[in-house]
Amino acid sequence: MDGKRWSYRNGEVYRVTVGKNWDILEIEPNSSSLLNEAWLLKEEIHQKENLLKQKWGFFAQMYHNAEKMWCIDSKTRDRVGFVAVQEDGYIFFIAVDMSRRGEGVGTHLIDSLGGKYDHISCHVRTTNIVALDFYGKIGFKKEELVRRYYEDRGDAFYLVYFPELE
Repeated sequence: MDGKRWSYRNGEVYRVTVGKNWDILEIEPNSSSLLNEAWLLKEEIHQKENLLKQKWGFFAQMYHNAEKMWCIDSKTRDRVGFVAVQEDGYIFFIAVDMSRRGEGVGTHLIDSLGGKYDHISCHVRTTNIVALDFYGKIGFKKEELVRRYYEDRGDAFYLVYFPELE
């Protein structure tokens, strides 16, 4: 068995990769499946950490267009985090339920992208030390400082990761 199965719901096709602790639910681009759940997770993090400041319209459009991977707890079947990636391997968004941080969810989501892209990239706010540490442990490297990248004029680092080199 290759550890993958296909699921169908509401006329949409999902691919599920089965793992030991986490399953990955892949949702193809041009789908808004689980958009509301993604928004609620993003907003919870925004309210508690003052990060992830995207507005609904922008977030909804980018989520719809991206490939999405949701991490699902193999035992409880809870959705505990997701990553939304553009076709070039750029991470538009990654979020992990705050009560499940430190369990490897984010790393599992990034690992699930490794076989699909020759490199993975993202922008991270220069003040988001937790995210910078997370990406650094995985192997992301700072490529560039981008001044006033965010709508609120906050600076960002552009990070790049080459999975085959790790």
